[in-house]
Amino acid sequence: MQKKHAAQGAYTNPEPVYDHTKLKELVAREIGVSPDEISEDEDLVDHGLDSVTAMRVLSSWQESGLDVDFSDMMRAPTITAWSNLVADQHRKDSQRPEGGSTAT
Repeated sequence: MQKKHAAQGAYTNPEPVYDHTKLKELVAREIGVSPDEISEDEDLVDHGLDSVTAMRVLSSWQESGLDVDFSDMMRAPTITAWSNLVADQHRKDSQRPEGGSTAT
């Protein structure tokens, strides 16, 4: 995915959420609870996370340029697991050559 930069007169993508605190705030906002009510290792489904809400979180990641798989996301719906998932994907993306292709 090619990103445009503000210097080119276009928008910049929002920064993806990597740390627990920011991710917790995003998820809490989406499911309608206070971040203080969510433990980092607690199943988010217990707080009302459903597939539609998870897709909104996933969409925010995709808008920031991350290619996270929905099934990976829902395999472990916790703040810790999601933070690790996003960080791992960011590392993979940053190791790709310009243009995003890993083929030689």
